[in-house]
Amino acid sequence: MSISRMRDIKINHIGLAVPSIADFLEKNAPFYGGFSRGPLVANPTQRVNEMFITDGATVIELLEPGDEESPINGFLKRNRFGGLIHVAFDVDDLDAWVQKIETAGGKTIVSPTPDTAFQNRRIAFVILNGQVTELIERAATPPQAVDDQKQPAPRARWSTWSTSLPLLSVTVVAALVALLLMITAVTPPAVLYREF
Repeated sequence: MSISRMRDIKINHIGLAVPSIADFLEKNAPFYGGFSRGPLVANPTQRVNEMFITDGATVIELLEPGDEESPINGFLKRNRFGGLIHVAFDVDDLDAWVQKIETAGGKTIVSPTPDTAFQNRRIAFVILNGQVTELIERAATPPQAVDDQKQPAPRARWSTWSTSLPLLSVTVVAALVALLLMITAVTPPAVLYREF
């Protein structure tokens, strides 16, 4: 696929499932201690608590179970310290991308639905070749310029600015692909995502 054909898709963030966000950040302070942190937010729709952290170039979404029925509990039972659970992409046309994944042999595991983490923009979760991916619909219109006399509206969520961050470097993407391959080599995909 050419670069020009890929402009309608961009990495938004990397999702890590962990048993406890607070414990994860404390125990991994040498890596993440200097990262900027958004607020810890309960997301009842997805049945998780989440926090976005960034080093200024890469955004990581930390997810912990919100309740006993959380879809990430099965993953955490098999991976007690947590790990990479999804890569999320911004897309222009969510419905077209879901169809594209299904046509390629993938499956929709969470149909397009508004999500509070992204100012009620629609998201979907799909699985293709054993990999869970989150698709996030871009806003329909770009933000309007702010009049000097008016104060800008407060952002609904810290993650809003994550969509304006530069693309991940090739090195980071290569490392994430290697990590995904290691996870799926250890745990067959059918077992890894049985909850979905």
